Amino acid sequence: MEKKDNIELRSEKVRHIIGRIPPLLIHFGTTIIALIVLAMAIITYFVHYPITINVNGEIVTFGHNLQAKVFVPYKYAALFNEKQTASVEFEGYDTIFQMNITPHFKKLITIDEKNYFEVKINLSKNDIVDFQIQPKQKVEAEILISDKTIWQLLGF
Repeated sequence: MEKKDNIELRSEKVRHIIGRIPPLLIHFGTTIIALIVLAMAIITYFVHYPITINVNGEIVTFGHNLQAKVFVPYKYAALFNEKQTASVEFEGYDTIFQMNITPHFKKLITIDEKNYFEVKINLSKNDIVDFQIQPKQKVEAEILISDKTIWQLLGF
């Protein structure tokens, strides 16, 4: 018995209709995909992605001034290349203050086999007088490392 490999079950007209992709569907699909990519690019350009670190510390005496001293994990040292601010909350007060910080990379501090560096938060004289800030008082700080948009973080 002879075996036939090329069996055609449909006519030439049917194959022509089935084999053709409607051009409207192609243009509509391409437009939708392009709009989605454009919307994602616009969102990444405007949406900010803040990088923050939560740390604890205490008030120390530095000369005649008081400063908040906190220890930040050393893995974040490379992120401290610009001027940062910290949101500081003092023990016993529920007010949060925005203050400038000064990182100190010179001294590597090891606590519980983990490496840290020291960050000093400068206190204004008004804060010390108004809230009776004292040495050894505990502080909680949230340090804003970076507030770049997703677009900037991607390197564009």
